[in-house]
Amino acid sequence: MSNLLDKFAKVKVSAAERIASDDAAWCEGEQTNYQRAHKLYTEFRNDATEAMQIEVKEWSERNENSHNSYQYIESYGDGGLSGIDKRIKEIQNNFIHAIMYHFSRKYNVEIGNFTIEKNLGFIPPERSYSNSQWEREQEEYRVKSSRLLHYNEIVDEILLQLGGLTFADKAVQQIKDNAKEAAHDQYHSKCYYTVNKKMIQFEEWFTRWDKNHHAVLLALWHFRTGTTSMAGSWWQRKFQKSHSYYSEDERVGSPFEFEDGNIRKMRYFKNGRWDITFASAELADTFAREYLGF
Repeated sequence: MSNLLDKFAKVKVSAAERIASDDAAWCEGEQTNYQRAHKLYTEFRNDATEAMQIEVKEWSERNENSHNSYQYIESYGDGGLSGIDKRIKEIQNNFIHAIMYHFSRKYNVEIGNFTIEKNLGFIPPERSYSNSQWEREQEEYRVKSSRLLHYNEIVDEILLQLGGLTFADKAVQQIKDNAKEAAHDQYHSKCYYTVNKKMIQFEEWFTRWDKNHHAVLLALWHFRTGTTSMAGSWWQRKFQKSHSYYSEDERVGSPFEFEDGNIRKMRYFKNGRWDITFASAELADTFAREYLGF
């Protein structure tokens, strides 16, 4: 039995085998572009380091070990080794964020970039009291954070954040979690809304905050359509603008009414109140329980 478990422990399924083939193909293309730039700047850094060491050695031999104030290749500054290191770090970050953004945009999921950067070794160490220790930690960080990455490493971290869910299920979970957070005052254990038969009514404080309004609006969109993005939709154009961009006279007053679907009417008031009327009391209760944590 133990031999069988050992065999399973040695099997590592690559990230490419756990994502869609078109996603793997996209990541491979990004990997190629990234590796080209990484190779260019890494070789430049190595050549510059070697040339600087030769320069320092020759100056020292010709000038009785005096300090060279006119170095052609420097350690610091944008034109020195630190400038090259800075650009390599930017290339690393660009690659990580490109892979993250691809999955975030395609599947409408929120991905925590700080956690990924930390787990991959891209968060610099805190300042040490000892200068020698600080310099050693900085060099270790430079080497680790400048290594050649593979997109599998980044995808592995993204999949960990899904917590065993599919991208689609994670997107729905985040929509519901964000709507629940927006609809509650966590510090005072208070709801910003009430449910009255077919209507859910948000109090005036709620609709003053675009982030909270957007979270609930996206939850309503998913409840109505089953899709996780309202980008570019008539729903977003009408109701995002009705709250955020229209003048007060334009965004309040007459209700927005729908002939079909589970949501039949929405109305904004001058005092900031927001009423949402559903097709039935059961639907209003379902939305409140599943999306708002009623």
